[in-house]
Amino acid sequence: MVCPRCRTENPPQAKFCLECVTPLARRCTSCGTPLPPSAKFCLECAHPVGGVPGGPARAPESYIPRHLAEKILTSRTTWKEPDTVANLCCGLAGRAYGLLNLYRASGDREWFDRARELTERAAIHIEGSGIAGSLYKGDVGVAVLAADVSDPEAACMPLFEPERWSR
Repeated sequence: MVCPRCRTENPPQAKFCLECVTPLARRCTSCGTPLPPSAKFCLECAHPVGGVPGGPARAPESYIPRHLAEKILTSRTTWKEPDTVANLCCGLAGRAYGLLNLYRASGDREWFDRARELTERAAIHIEGSGIAGSLYKGDVGVAVLAADVSDPEAACMPLFEPERWSR
């Protein structure tokens, strides 16, 4: 099976990509039917695939105030901006934390995937950047972000958001 994300060939029994750990074997949360990686709806019962486990993603109107809708629609392309473009003080890590917040608010997996991609780009970008000690653009900040991406429900942007550690 070819990974839809990194295009690595994986053995047929693989449930996760051997290269990038993208889930390969998915099942419908409604009826349990095995699904191909690109499915948006179950081929057996037509239940929507993705979003919050156990159900479809919430409608954007339920969690996005109307006055922010236009700005969020604009942010859908923010993750594509070149890494060399002048950006906010927090660089790629700050952009990734913003997308993690949208993921937590919506349950829409697209936001998480984009945050993960920005994290990978940030890790590549810090090599030879000359800003190794920077909290958001250096190795420390990217390491903290990578740990947060592994547990997005507990992720918080250092110095900007309250910590969500379980006690």
